Amino acid sequence: MGPVVTVAQALIALALVQMRASTAAWVFLFWPAFMRFMATVISLFNPNDEARISEWLGWGMWTLPVIVTAGLFVLLAIGSRRLRVSWKTLALSWVVASVSVSAVIGLDMIIAR
Repeated sequence: MGPVVTVAQALIALALVQMRASTAAWVFLFWPAFMRFMATVISLFNPNDEARISEWLGWGMWTLPVIVTAGLFVLLAIGSRRLRVSWKTLALSWVVASVSVSAVIGLDMIIAR
């Protein structure tokens, strides 16, 4: 259900961006694209939900993850264009998200359980 919720979140966020030019909603459009991309990359080591479903459907491991990730990037591009988000802002958002996720994962690995 995770990927379905993620796509639904992106569609709702895009609707808010389109209807209200909401920059706050843009964050909820950016985050799903970022997270599904990272999940697809992690599938190189441990198949994610889309990869397992894609194999179950007989499509091969990468078909559904690529479709979902590409679709989310298209939604992000549409919303970014509507708000005139620059490539610099997109790149900075990507760096901040990457550092934040890496910090959380790194701290989780360091903190004794």
